[in-house]
Amino acid sequence: DGDVERCTATAIAALEGGAEIVPIEVPEVAEREEILRVICATECVAAFGRDSFIANQDIMDPLTVARTAPGLDVPAERYIRVLNRQRALCRIVGEGMGDLDGWITPTTCMVAPTVAEVNDIEAGLALEAKLGLNTHPASFFGLCATTTPVNALGSALPVGLQIVCAGGEDAKALSIARALEDLFGLPPKPRLDGFL
Repeated sequence: DGDVERCTATAIAALEGGAEIVPIEVPEVAEREEILRVICATECVAAFGRDSFIANQDIMDPLTVARTAPGLDVPAERYIRVLNRQRALCRIVGEGMGDLDGWITPTTCMVAPTVAEVNDIEAGLALEAKLGLNTHPASFFGLCATTTPVNALGSALPVGLQIVCAGGEDAKALSIARALEDLFGLPPKPRLDGFL
């Protein structure tokens, strides 16, 4: 998305005046999507209760049903195997944070879609995956994160700059976020006059 790219590039350029920015690779992210799909769907079915989920699918949001229904067919052995892999990845990524203060990413890779763009299940699932691309790794790997609005740097719609720190380093993440807020200022207030 052009707005997200522009705002992120401008924000990072401003940060380079006082911080060392280095590119990193996190190959473990490649495993996230499939593992998340198994864990989330299975745990969602368990939270609803299998029989309750099956009996109430027709009154649920179709996107929620599409995301959750695969959890009905996940064998316990597969769920445990996937959960163990996720825990191992958390350790690997946590150790990989090393001397880094944190990761910097756009909060999402696109500005908010219109309602029309999420009108059908396939489009909704694709957009949901795209919107969570940058935020899911923080929770998936047991890290902590903040987001600072940076849309004043070039977008009419909200754009965020995400700071991801190692698990348990919430104070560091908040400290960095406060410094970003001091650097970029508060975002403009949204115009709500058409909604009220």
